[in-house]
Amino acid sequence: MNIYMWTLLIVASFMSVAFMISLQNIKQNKNYRYFRYYSYLLVIWSVISILRNVIEEPFLIYHLAFLIYPIVFLVTSFLYMTIKVYTGGTVNKYIKIFVAVFFVIDLGLSLTNSFHHLMLDLNYTSLIISRDFGQAGLGIFFYIHTLVCYTLMFVSLYELLKFFIIRIKRDKDIYPFILFSASIILGIILNIIHVFFTPFEVDPTFVFMVVVGVIMMDIFRKRDLKLLLNANENRDILDNIRELYIISDHLGMVVDCSKNLKNKYQELIDQGITLKDLKNKMKEKTVLYYSDKELNREFDPKKRYYHIKEQKVRMPRFKYFGRITLLYDETSDLKLINEMDRAMSHDLMTGLYNRNHFENQIPLLESSNNNFGVIIMDVDGLKLHNDYFGHKNGDELLIKFSNMLLNISNENSDLIPIRLGGDEFLLISKIGNKETLKEISEGLQELGKSDDPKKCICFSYGISVRTNKLDKFSQVLKDADKNLYIMKEKKIEKKIEMEAYFNSLDKSIIN
Repeated sequence: MNIYMWTLLIVASFMSVAFMISLQNIKQNKNYRYFRYYSYLLVIWSVISILRNVIEEPFLIYHLAFLIYPIVFLVTSFLYMTIKVYTGGTVNKYIKIFVAVFFVIDLGLSLTNSFHHLMLDLNYTSLIISRDFGQAGLGIFFYIHTLVCYTLMFVSLYELLKFFIIRIKRDKDIYPFILFSASIILGIILNIIHVFFTPFEVDPTFVFMVVVGVIMMDIFRKRDLKLLLNANENRDILDNIRELYIISDHLGMVVDCSKNLKNKYQELIDQGITLKDLKNKMKEKTVLYYSDKELNREFDPKKRYYHIKEQKVRMPRFKYFGRITLLYDETSDLKLINEMDRAMSHDLMTGLYNRNHFENQIPLLESSNNNFGVIIMDVDGLKLHNDYFGHKNGDELLIKFSNMLLNISNENSDLIPIRLGGDEFLLISKIGNKETLKEISEGLQELGKSDDPKKCICFSYGISVRTNKLDKFSQVLKDADKNLYIMKEKKIEKKIEMEAYFNSLDKSIIN
């Protein structure tokens, strides 16, 4: 073999080894496992090709030459599987069974060719040399082997070219298509010349497969974001990020995420899920928000709260922009803020809104276009409960009354229950309707009735509704307060009766 052929063989062999080593950095990526097998076989093929040209032992020359055939079949099979997975397909079990069975047959017939000549019409002799293989007649299984290999190669390359054509329309990226088209055309021409016309000293199929592998590796590394993320330096960085992260490609498809997210959504990610759909799935158990302004609902203790920050990223050598979505867990902070807000806006004993919240509601109600209404209430006999039975009993009376207001406001979102202080309460209705407010007041009175004066939750009330949209809240409240005191004046005799009853109870206890 002349110096030019040796140079070509050595360069191709060196490329196959470098190609195999580069794939070790992504061996954890399952999408490229067939590609790794492809690289291993190319190295084996290169070793056999070199040995065939340096050894002189006839036995080794003969059997190493025939060993090339099953290796070629495996190379084309793994090329097909690699492209099938890369273009979004799957390799079904029947393809795997066919490859395994055909490989066994191919290997068996190749190593026993002397007995049947199904591969080449060439016997083993002690005088055989490499040149004899190029002059030997072709057996029937050689044609079957060649047909299967070419079919696998053509189908896989066709699928890859079709995939790149689609990407030309979508991404305006013509580079892969041109590169592959040129290499395929050149490879086919050289192979036809080698097999059917003039054999080369260096198998052009081997050189072609090495070139295809290197081209594919270059394209994958520049266009597959997940491949780059799985490189050691990037994986170490990602694994040490405190925040949850989601990485999506330029098409919005999720390619990687934090380990705890993978545990929950790995199946969806493997099937192919967009960043938008993954966020929607996460919202079932979490609250995702870009700005604090989006948090207009009450804090939900059953959910985690994640503040989203997104940024475009361009990985080294990556052709397109990807996107990294960081999820900052703000649950504990928001819980604390919610507790502080609640303490500022709620009465700690009753759970109703307090005067501070009441003051904040006034400008909102006045600026609204709706007529609002109020019921101002004063619990009857609180001082008597405190004086005769203790402040604990008086607090229990207020809590029971407050629970009545909470229950009715939970049933009607237009109602805002407020404790103004002491025994004074306010129920604001965002939609003012005097008849409705009267029904609410009477309903509360019915709930509080009891034959035992000590257990009775009695209260006086005054109702007022804004009838003019220019009226101030203070005027509406003043009118309600007047109506309250009218009712309280009517209950003076009942108050005297209650005091006499409590006094009698107190004396009986003492006696």
